[in-house]
Amino acid sequence: MKLKYQGLLSGLTILLITGCPNKMEKPVDNSQKQATFPSTKNIDNKAVISVDKKKQFKRNTLYINDNKFFVDSLPLIAGKIVYDISTQEPGTVTNQVFVYFSKKIDTGSLDWPSDTQINFVAGKTYIVTAKSKNRDMLELYNELKNKTWATKVEMRIDYSPTQHRETF
Repeated sequence: MKLKYQGLLSGLTILLITGCPNKMEKPVDNSQKQATFPSTKNIDNKAVISVDKKKQFKRNTLYINDNKFFVDSLPLIAGKIVYDISTQEPGTVTNQVFVYFSKKIDTGSLDWPSDTQINFVAGKTYIVTAKSKNRDMLELYNELKNKTWATKVEMRIDYSPTQHRETF
């Protein structure tokens, strides 16, 4: 019986000694390790934005089309790159905004922004195109969103690969 306890005691002692961390180890200094990231890369025709670029975008966070976007600067004019957090993809702002109605409506009697062109798409959907390339699309989007007659408003953002995107 004494040998049984002596073996158990020596086993526990070895386990405790080997399991304790060595306090004599030097701490690792992670400040010397620096990762460098390119600002953007093309992988399989998809633009990928680096960690550094995402940090820059976080300064300007916007909600557009019920999604959260990072933007490097304002105003949002056609051709500006935005980063969609939900899809984790960059997109290009276009000069168009979709407006949806809950029922058929005479659009000629509505007070549309004067610097826009309105075109019928289908059903109860219209597309509003800014005539000026320097028009702040966020301002137009918010202006249309605040109209009581609009059921839903969506800014058109182009997510196609860079070489296939439209020029504005």
